[in-house]
Amino acid sequence: MANARNKNLIWILVRLHAKERQKASSWTGFNISGSNEVEITKDNIGYLPTINAPATYMATVHEVLVQSLKIKNQLQLKSVILVFDQALYAKATEIQWKHDQRFKDIILRMGVFHTACTLISIIGKRFQDAALRDLCVEAGVVTEGSVSGIMDGRKYNRAVRFHKLMRLIWKGFLT
Repeated sequence: MANARNKNLIWILVRLHAKERQKASSWTGFNISGSNEVEITKDNIGYLPTINAPATYMATVHEVLVQSLKIKNQLQLKSVILVFDQALYAKATEIQWKHDQRFKDIILRMGVFHTACTLISIIGKRFQDAALRDLCVEAGVVTEGSVSGIMDGRKYNRAVRFHKLMRLIWKGFLT
């Protein structure tokens, strides 16, 4: 971890020095050039063929899982990772639970955005009775009509802004 921090610090310093005559590559290029011991391989990203059916149908989600298994087997992979939004993740998880042996090599993940919304919702539910709801409105950061959306994780931009402000207040930067 310390080695990675030092590399990042060196890259920042090199990029800040002589900005108009910059010779240091991007962050990724810099890290690749400094990784002599690690073999770098190019990733191949592919997309599933189009399925002519609504994505919200269980049969469609099931077909995505089946097609993913076929691709996994063709590429001779040990497992395959599938990333879904929250609604499709719930359906894919339900299918995987019902057919646990058939889909055991599929790792399901919920996308980062929906994971962040879930975290915001958890924070809101946990602390709304501890005056978090009132603090939102009385501080003038959020209107009364938006508070429930922030607490439930549906008003993402407002919730992130509010939680950043709460963090600054908690750290003592804002009074």
